[in-house]
Amino acid sequence: MKVDSSLETIHSHSSSPVQHHSQPLVHPTTPLTNKYTDEARQYLEKHRILEIVQQLTTSLLIEKPVNPQEFMIRKLEAMRVARARNQNHVLFTRANIVALYKIFDITGRGYISIEQYREAMMTIGASKYNPKPLGYGVNRISSDTFADEALTALRKL
Repeated sequence: MKVDSSLETIHSHSSSPVQHHSQPLVHPTTPLTNKYTDEARQYLEKHRILEIVQQLTTSLLIEKPVNPQEFMIRKLEAMRVARARNQNHVLFTRANIVALYKIFDITGRGYISIEQYREAMMTIGASKYNPKPLGYGVNRISSDTFADEALTALRKL
């Protein structure tokens, strides 16, 4: 997902459900816009807006609820309640994570590559994940390893 400096246009350039770039979200082009784009970027980062939206979007694509608006309201409400109790709330269940894994393991080999692992982690909004999970050395990440690592990373948000 790439947002231009006016913060009005969103461009998607990926075949994956949700794309994450390591580049900054906002690309300021003039000194006048630098202040506003920096403030916008800081606000989005401070409140983890992009990670939350990314998790909601991925969750929608995995679960495909009949009423997406109600689904998102329920998920956000569960997050609010968990936060009020000083608890982390993960939007995904282990079953959701395994379903996502199967999307990346389209040939059914029983493993995904480390690159697919990284892309899947970004897809669920898990920016602080283990970069060298079990299977890293042989470039084969199993479903169980992916699910364990994903749930651990999501709890860190």
